[in-house]
Amino acid sequence: MKSLDRRDVLKRMTVLMGGGLSASVASGILSGVGPAQAAAFALQTDKHILKAADMAVLAELADRIIPDTDTPGARAAGVPAYIHLMVSEWYYDDERARFIAGLKSIDELSRNHTGKAFLQASEEDRHDLMVRMDRAAAGKSPADNFFLEIKQLTLIGYFTSQIGAEEELRYEAVPGPYEGCVPLSKIGRAWAT
Repeated sequence: MKSLDRRDVLKRMTVLMGGGLSASVASGILSGVGPAQAAAFALQTDKHILKAADMAVLAELADRIIPDTDTPGARAAGVPAYIHLMVSEWYYDDERARFIAGLKSIDELSRNHTGKAFLQASEEDRHDLMVRMDRAAAGKSPADNFFLEIKQLTLIGYFTSQIGAEEELRYEAVPGPYEGCVPLSKIGRAWAT
């Protein structure tokens, strides 16, 4: 069984994100919503749509999609709070209901697969479940598949965060001269700007 490889996930999501953004997600991105705004939103307890148990599952999913490696992962970048902000403030009611139902379905899938809720399942079982969800999502769009939607939101949240832009990607506030064709080995990693 092939495992979820961080690089493979990022490659696949790059392709998917080219044409698969919902109007709500695109609107949030164009409005400048990012993990920095999510921190302020987290303090507004009257606007929370997701319960603590939902947030724990969301955080685990995001952190398994982009785990800590030589750079901080999704949880450290504030991705769960970002996703919560997007779902609470930018999603239409029907999108929000579909997202919440999808998040709740993770525990049901886990119980069917392991006999335990997602967070109570072993590391290996959680990994296997995510591999199964990833395989089931092949050929679908984020609007039609909850797992792809979580992956998409995780990547957007991560790469719009300070950690994603400055530590995972290469960021320079004032870049030097334009060089059209530079080998990746020369610059070390992709540019955030």
